[in-house]
Amino acid sequence: MYIYDNPNPINKRVDDCVIRALAIIFDEEWLTIYDDLSDLGREMYEPSISNNVWSRYLFNNGFSRFTIPDMCPDNCYSIWQFCIDHTDG
Repeated sequence: MYIYDNPNPINKRVDDCVIRALAIIFDEEWLTIYDDLSDLGREMYEPSISNNVWSRYLFNNGFSRFTIPDMCPDNCYSIWQFCIDHTDG
């Protein structure tokens, strides 16, 4: 079931997608994630919402990255199959 959630303090809906998503994932305040990403970006000499920064943030917090094998056209992994394989969330 879809539940609308926008943790941005001023209900902004553009330019801060990464921050909003991470705030929801970690059940944290928007400003906490903003500060965390800013600190990490500064440490990495990267913009705070770059792919490298948010990927490292997720990795630092116990997440792993998995790639989907490219088996097309014989055995493509579909969105339908993904939903069947990941029924929680």
